[in-house]
Amino acid sequence: MTLRVLLTSLAVLLATAATAEDRNVLSRITVDEGEAGAVVRIEGSRAPSFTQFELDAPRRVVIDLSGAVLAGPAAEIPAQGRQVRVVRTAAFQAGRISVARVTVEMTGDFPYELATEGTDLVMTLHGAPKAPAPVAQKGPDPAAQARADADAALALAESAKVDAARARQEAARLAEEAARMKAEAEAARAKALAEAKRAAASDEAVAAARAAQEKAEAAAQAARQALEAAQARARRAEAQVAETQAKLEAALARVQAVQAESEEARRLAEARAEREAQARAEAERKLREAEARARKAAELAARRAAEQAKTLRDAREGVIPGVAYAYLQYQDPEDYAGGENAPVRASDAPKVMSLVGFQQQGSISRVFIRTNEPVRYDIRPLDPNTIVIELPNTRARTRNDLNYLDTRFFDTAVAIIDPEEIEGAQRYVRITIRLKQSVPYEVRQVDNEIQIDFQRP
Repeated sequence: MTLRVLLTSLAVLLATAATAEDRNVLSRITVDEGEAGAVVRIEGSRAPSFTQFELDAPRRVVIDLSGAVLAGPAAEIPAQGRQVRVVRTAAFQAGRISVARVTVEMTGDFPYELATEGTDLVMTLHGAPKAPAPVAQKGPDPAAQARADADAALALAESAKVDAARARQEAARLAEEAARMKAEAEAARAKALAEAKRAAASDEAVAAARAAQEKAEAAAQAARQALEAAQARARRAEAQVAETQAKLEAALARVQAVQAESEEARRLAEARAEREAQARAEAERKLREAEARARKAAELAARRAAEQAKTLRDAREGVIPGVAYAYLQYQDPEDYAGGENAPVRASDAPKVMSLVGFQQQGSISRVFIRTNEPVRYDIRPLDPNTIVIELPNTRARTRNDLNYLDTRFFDTAVAIIDPEEIEGAQRYVRITIRLKQSVPYEVRQVDNEIQIDFQRP
């Protein structure tokens, strides 16, 4: 296994995915905290399209940006401020659509707003925290662990490569030194033999030649000993090279194992996302068919509900939003006569809907609708598993405020929350809430927020 193959394997494991030109590339996330509150800014290359939902324990807001990718790897941005504790990023595929996820972990339950500024998405936190509701935390990220293991394997491979190169250089130097000493000994011996032949006629010449020969033999012996020592050092160097090569191959095996695990996890995640997308498409198709079948029945039910609402309003000397359906459900108009569920008077000015959200709170699941001031509203069932709430004389603040929320994967009776803006003789906002099964629920308006609480199944 060559070093080129090792580096190629490491590059395949650690390279980040390239993004297409038409995707929203998230280049930077900043957190600024001032006296008025914290501001989290997500800088992108295109106008963002996003949805958000809230989780507890710890309190956090999860923002999914559709068609977006991260400019770098997933990261954790510590803030440790008065309102924001940490911001985490992640990316995944929902079928053929890339999704970048930004999770803002807060120190408490703060009111917040999401707004777009050009190509940036800005989250602004206000006020004092409310009591948080506990939910389960997610476990460690296996992909991050795989990347850490791959980094360690790469460092080990680089160290082994350096050790092997040093051992080869030392062996080559020793071999060159032994060859030089052997050549010098051979030259001295040849010279001594030549001198002995020239002085063969005299005893002194013979003695000198013998002495020269003995000297040459001693030099040759020294050269042989030096060569043997060099060969021994070379053998030790070769052993070190073999040991280093074994370490290199072991590091490569670990890298390949991590790569195989990461590839299998990616394949399973893609398959799961594809199945979820198919299931979501099938559910939406069935919902559209059910809406078409129920449209005529809904119109009749709407007329009846309007007549009943008018009767109740006349009986209570004025328009009280939400009372008509509450009376039909509880059979007692005093249930909404005061306290937490007391009706809120609304002005005739045009209203703006700024947020449709979802929360898990203990034994209930809450769908909440925020407006710029109290509004009149009408809530009615289309069928046992579908509830519609309409806000007359109201418009959405931005198109992002009309993105639907898919809550089917939570432990709740709520499956889909689908807001839409209707334009005609009068502009109004309609929010359709589809349930997994029919459960009891309560409706209230607190200041500028309508709250529909569903019991968990």
